[in-house]
Amino acid sequence: MSNMTDAIISPVVAFTLAALAGLYGVLKMIFTNQTKIKVLETQLENMDAVLREVRSDQKEIFKEIRSLKQ
Repeated sequence: MSNMTDAIISPVVAFTLAALAGLYGVLKMIFTNQTKIKVLETQLENMDAVLREVRSDQKEIFKEIRSLKQ
């Protein structure tokens, strides 16, 4: 009977461990992706701020050029 029990329990244990390993892999991937998304969003916000500043500077330069032409 012990061999029969071992034959049933071993695949169940193996399947459970495989399922837990798979779940761990999926959760790790999800949290890693969320971290990457936050970093990319921060970089995008910084780039937007820099672009707004550059555009503002360009407008000022164009105004100065126009005033010099007159």
